[in-house]
Amino acid sequence: MNSIPPLPMTGYEEAILQSRCLPRDDRGLWAGICRVTRLSRHYADQQSRTIWDTGADLIGPTFFFFIWWVIRMAAQEKIKTLYFLARDGQVLIQIARLIVERYPTNTEFKYLYGSRQAWLIPSIREFGQKEMDWVMSDWWYRVSIRSICKRLGLSPEDMNEILNQFRFAKNDFDRTLNNEEKSRLKDCLRSEIFQCWFQQRSKEDFENTVGYFRQEGLLKEECYGLVDIGWRGNQQVALNKILQKAGCQPKKGITGFYFGLTEAVEKCAGDTLQAFLFDLSSSSRRFQLRNNHLYEAFAASEEGRTIGFGKKANQFYPILESPVNQPVVDWGIQIQQESILHFCQKFLAHCPSETFREEYCFPVLERLLDQFISRPSVSEAEVYGRFPMDGEMTESNVQEIAPVVSRKDFWLACLDLKNFHFFWVQASLLRSKLYFEKFLWKLVLPFLTVSYFWLQRILRLRQEHREHASSG
Repeated sequence: MNSIPPLPMTGYEEAILQSRCLPRDDRGLWAGICRVTRLSRHYADQQSRTIWDTGADLIGPTFFFFIWWVIRMAAQEKIKTLYFLARDGQVLIQIARLIVERYPTNTEFKYLYGSRQAWLIPSIREFGQKEMDWVMSDWWYRVSIRSICKRLGLSPEDMNEILNQFRFAKNDFDRTLNNEEKSRLKDCLRSEIFQCWFQQRSKEDFENTVGYFRQEGLLKEECYGLVDIGWRGNQQVALNKILQKAGCQPKKGITGFYFGLTEAVEKCAGDTLQAFLFDLSSSSRRFQLRNNHLYEAFAASEEGRTIGFGKKANQFYPILESPVNQPVVDWGIQIQQESILHFCQKFLAHCPSETFREEYCFPVLERLLDQFISRPSVSEAEVYGRFPMDGEMTESNVQEIAPVVSRKDFWLACLDLKNFHFFWVQASLLRSKLYFEKFLWKLVLPFLTVSYFWLQRILRLRQEHREHASSG
């Protein structure tokens, strides 16, 4: 009788087996669990099959070791409560609960609702440079008065009289602003009349946000930490500013545990920020793994975005823009989450020891993630390239991570960075069948990587110098 040949291993599973940073048995265990998880479910359509396989081979191990590290670090620092930030924290807290079922800990896990916008608005006391950087950011986006107002939870019609004082008419609300108009809008936001009006208007937002934080235990003096994907720690800064504004700043500071940090951040006194895989604010190590939007796709959930907080019967609750993030659900996010958790369950069932150290896995994770980001397969580029994403805080311009483009449009975008809307360039070039540009991008990328890193360092030093000069 003819025997059935074994199914081939994937490139990720082979990469794990070939790694020399782990003992042979651990390599075999890891690769075997990936394989068993991947083969435990079969989908006929490419979309679902690629999502499931990626969760089993790549995302599951990546997030499992991240959360393993978070729990170990929290125990070392005697942190009593870990808050997993919405929405990226939805799958991460489920991984944490699976781990403590096998290895109990004294640390409590809580899911905390919020978003950049939901915490930015109540955190503002005045429009200083940091607040302007958040509100007026136009990197990759052409800003209008309406888009800036939306970031602040306003509409331009609400503040029409104030805008008129700075020579803005109603027909200016929706068009792209030029540099002179942006400067005038900044003057408007810094003006005493606007700031008084804004503080009065956002008073209820502030009170409801503080009430929600108090309800969730954030106003206690005990040591607690935040868990999030990254990237600049802005939400941690906003949280601290809200607590300062309420007179409830934690004496011991807040510890933030992040998958990665990409740029220097404003760090409040007493706070710490720790990165799992890379910290590009201080080192270019693993710079090739920088792709914020892909990691956010890996950690995405079906929940809608938090836009604020409400109160009913003395209970505070998050207000979601929509109950369900339908584009992400339609893409197949539930399959991805199931695959991630399935890997974690199987790994915990066969995990060799409670003393397993996740740092031994860094070289393996680096290799796996670099392969996905820099050299995706056709199916990975097609499926994950279609993931709906928007890097702007109000999510007003959702688009595919790796859109299909013509050769002409690609080069025009390269000449105008404001229109360079490619969250994942390698996949976009593969989907567009621009093979020469794909080869050229591979050659140029190391130079761009080094240039970008040193540009960030120079800009940060200039900013520190300006702050030092102004404080002097």
